[in-house]
Amino acid sequence: MSDRDEKTDAIREALRGVADPATGRDLVSSGFVKNVAHCDGAIKVSLSMGAAAGVVDAVKEQAEKALGSLSWATEVKVELE
Repeated sequence: MSDRDEKTDAIREALRGVADPATGRDLVSSGFVKNVAHCDGAIKVSLSMGAAAGVVDAVKEQAEKALGSLSWATEVKVELE
């Protein structure tokens, strides 16, 4: 497995630690993670959620924190679709 694949897997694994407050299921299993990209430590993830704005903002903040905890992450951007 390449370094790129390992980092993509690490991103998805970090997002598995973030739960949708409405269902309790993680973001990956819930199908909310639409795009994952990374380059030189910068991570960009797109989430598609149909929840209320307050809930979405809280989940976005949790996702940013989870991704920021990756040792190689230098910049994190979570976009909402």
